[in-house]
Amino acid sequence: ERVSRDEDPQVRVSADVSRLVRSAALNRPLPELSAPNDVNSRQIRNYMAIFINQRSWQILTRPGYSTSDCRRIADYMVAATALMQDERKESPGVYAALVNTLGVAQYRMGDYETALKILEKSAKAQPDNPLALAYLAMAQQTLDRRDEAKQTFLKVQELMKKPRWLGDDDTVAAYDEASQMFAEP
Repeated sequence: ERVSRDEDPQVRVSADVSRLVRSAALNRPLPELSAPNDVNSRQIRNYMAIFINQRSWQILTRPGYSTSDCRRIADYMVAATALMQDERKESPGVYAALVNTLGVAQYRMGDYETALKILEKSAKAQPDNPLALAYLAMAQQTLDRRDEAKQTFLKVQELMKKPRWLGDDDTVAAYDEASQMFAEP
């Protein structure tokens, strides 16, 4: 049995995300979420921000992403962080993950100065997260901040000795990418 396009839940969620992203990016009140103190409104904002982050991360970590993908993701992540702005204190880990994805998008786009500033915020919020630190080390290295980069990467290497991180595919992939950058010629 075929489901019409208007009845397809994925299409509806995508349309909702697009509307929310456009509204947040333009600093407009979010559609149908105008009561900032309403619990449901806060939960929906959090869900949408996390949804945007997950979809953006999937694009950033797949082979063959383009610069335009990264630009679009950076715009989405600015909107997602705006959705979570009021929740930063209640959900610092989620907010830090959003900031990290924004920094990685900037890094992948080649905007290393902006990426560095954003990734420094992410690493400050999650100083024991090798994923965040690996991208920070790569941005530092790319900008010829070799001493800082080496210190950051040494911390990544220490953290990667903990079994907790070895099962996380994204963290291992970031570590592998950073390891290639820091490999002795």
